[in-house]
Amino acid sequence: MKAKIYHSTNKKQLHIAFGTTIIFSLLLRLFLAASTRGFDSDIACFSAWAARIYEGGFSNFYAPNVFTDYPPGYIYILYPIGALLHHLQIDSFSALGLILLKMPSILSDIIAGIIIYLIGRKHTTEGTAVIISLLYLLNPAVLLNSVVWGQTDSCLTLCVLLLCLLLTEGNVIPAGFVFAAGLLLKPQMLIFSPVLLYGIYEYGARSLFISKNIQPLLRIFTGGISAIAVLLLAMLPFGLHKVLPQYTDTLTSYPYATVNAYNLWGLLGKNWSSQETLIGNTGITYSNAGTFAIVLLTLLSALLFEWLRKKGHQERYFITASFIIITMFLFSVRMHERYLYPAMVLLIISCLYCRTYNLVPAYIIITLGHTVNIWYVLFHYDPGTYFSTQHETVKWLSGLMLLCAAYYYYCLIRLCFKPDTNDTSRVRRYDTSVVNKPVSLIARNSRKTASDTPFSTHNTPNPMLFSLDPACLF
Repeated sequence: MKAKIYHSTNKKQLHIAFGTTIIFSLLLRLFLAASTRGFDSDIACFSAWAARIYEGGFSNFYAPNVFTDYPPGYIYILYPIGALLHHLQIDSFSALGLILLKMPSILSDIIAGIIIYLIGRKHTTEGTAVIISLLYLLNPAVLLNSVVWGQTDSCLTLCVLLLCLLLTEGNVIPAGFVFAAGLLLKPQMLIFSPVLLYGIYEYGARSLFISKNIQPLLRIFTGGISAIAVLLLAMLPFGLHKVLPQYTDTLTSYPYATVNAYNLWGLLGKNWSSQETLIGNTGITYSNAGTFAIVLLTLLSALLFEWLRKKGHQERYFITASFIIITMFLFSVRMHERYLYPAMVLLIISCLYCRTYNLVPAYIIITLGHTVNIWYVLFHYDPGTYFSTQHETVKWLSGLMLLCAAYYYYCLIRLCFKPDTNDTSRVRRYDTSVVNKPVSLIARNSRKTASDTPFSTHNTPNPMLFSLDPACLF
């Protein structure tokens, strides 16, 4: 009886702790949004687009003489913001104006934090879920990008998160609609198209190859057609003849080896250098090298996904997506400093699904590298030096980012070659007594129930889930 009362009280306290975490994270974001101007050119664009879409209407938004490099999805979001700015006569660079313009990113961050918590509750304990959610919501790179800078990468990241989560649960058709929504927000969603293809392969094509059952693939195909139809319908008010060129123009814009992204090309001093420049006397341009990198990483991601699938890793979609975005950021061309943003949520959710902490150091290291990249561009951006191919700071920081990524690859390799998830041979030596015992027996023999222990699990008898053994980190 006492145990039940204690468990109920402890659970209520954890619910209160999570609610406090969300409220604190929201208030912190509102304060930072109101007290920082963000990146002036970006905030000015969002402000002008919000006014233009509300005052001029959808059909007149895209015009040849107006700079609009965002597809319709985010413009729909800016419409109510433009209405509020207009009717309330709010200055875009006032505290309230900045909060409104940054609100889509703020809400996307909060929703992502809630999803992380819900996943954590399912795969770890309530206490661990609160801590992991807080680690993301207070991530300095997340705060710098979405709230201080005022960029929209968190909106795209939320779509990527939902895409991987739906595929993990086997919901391919809803995942297709989420992919379409992400594509409507930003063309960069195309980077994650291999992830959707792997879902179609796992839940559709494999049924055809193995059991000769074509029904799952037909259902997915029908759902895909429906998602494409919805995507086109969302574009219609703007005019398809105006929207479709918007994607091609955006994808081919910024034709440089790197655009302030600290990666391999930044290390070589090629920041803002033309992607058509030859690499030495090889006859190969940086654009050619970037294309080769994309093809290679796609093949490697397919091998990685299949390897993880065969080993029974639930987190395979999240890990594969993180591998794609991190590798593309490091070795492809035309990468901006912010494109690494989705990697952090993908890594932290992978940690929740994994049975060890193998990817926690990778999450911390990638956060460090991305924070430095965002911070330096946001607060020390000087076109006069950034356009210079000899900017030594960019080279040094690019080297740091590559070192961070190297550690990520090390952690990924360790994860891939650990024993199968059903293998109990890696259980800590002092925990061998609980292997293969029922959860109820373990609970009775311990001072606290499984749900009361911060880093244990009540869903599985395997005590390796979120083990605190330092050996699991390296």
